Amino acid sequence: IADCLDSISFCDEIIVIDAGKTPCTRGAGRNLAIKQARGEVIVVSDAGCIAHPDWVEKLTKPIINQTADVVAGFYNMQHPTAVSYYTGPYLGTMSHNINKQNFLPSSRSLAFTKKAWATVAGYPEAYKHAAEDLVFAQKLKEESSLKWKVEPKALVDWTPAHTWKKFFHDMSNHTKGNLEAGYTRHLKKNASVVIRYAIGIPFFLGALV
Repeated sequence: IADCLDSISFCDEIIVIDAGKTPCTRGAGRNLAIKQARGEVIVVSDAGCIAHPDWVEKLTKPIINQTADVVAGFYNMQHPTAVSYYTGPYLGTMSHNINKQNFLPSSRSLAFTKKAWATVAGYPEAYKHAAEDLVFAQKLKEESSLKWKVEPKALVDWTPAHTWKKFFHDMSNHTKGNLEAGYTRHLKKNASVVIRYAIGIPFFLGALV
């Protein structure tokens, strides 16, 4: 978390919440942090992310200019190991696949007003696993009174699971969360990636023989 905090040290206010373990669910933790924030413009990320120098500026400028109530940023996937390179497509969205019409941001890179957060009743708090941020983003996007903007250049660096143990742990949490939320979009995406790898790897190994 130290690198994450260093990358946003210039912010007016930083609130850190330990959620998703024993204190509370991830959604409840995010809501608690937002309730305590003094500012009207909220920027959220996760502890494993490192913000680019202009990340906050790019996320908040449309809100400050009153052209958006919600700004969806994005992330660069880092690959310190071969495992993280191959697990990335399962756990994140590839940059070339961004479609501004249907893109739903994770809370690795997202900004919104407190009013927008209150309008959709905040993050769902009941989910014990991942997916609370996608449900929250979906509610924001579907709320007709809110102005929405996608800013793919508002970036944080994020490292997918870089060990197989961490990968299977994350996949288990994501799958449980998506099932809990009834969110099938990511389940279908993961299934398609599995099929592509299942078909492609035998051809690759066969070419080496």
